Amino acid sequence: HGHHKIFHRVVDGCTWYSVANMVKPGTFDPEHADDMHTRGISLFSELTGSDGVRRFNEMLETAHRLAEELGGVVKDETGSSLTLQTATFIQDDIVAFEARSRTRHAS
Repeated sequence: HGHHKIFHRVVDGCTWYSVANMVKPGTFDPEHADDMHTRGISLFSELTGSDGVRRFNEMLETAHRLAEELGGVVKDETGSSLTLQTATFIQDDIVAFEARSRTRHAS
């Protein structure tokens, strides 16, 4: 629990992904976690140009684990159930983004 009163997965001092409440204002209060009810949570990550697929895969594993434990469903950005095909497209987009980032930094 940290910045913006949401949760962050931090690896070696770098935020890999964050978890926010889908209900405004989007925050979590750990002191009242046992009494908390929400319609959903959002997991998101900022691409930094490296380790993106690894970060995404860990975030996706966390999303599936949370969905199983909380009786939820993992959805994509459109609100549809996240399919393996959609996850693969996202991974491909991450790889393309990282390639463009390397090209820009090499120039």
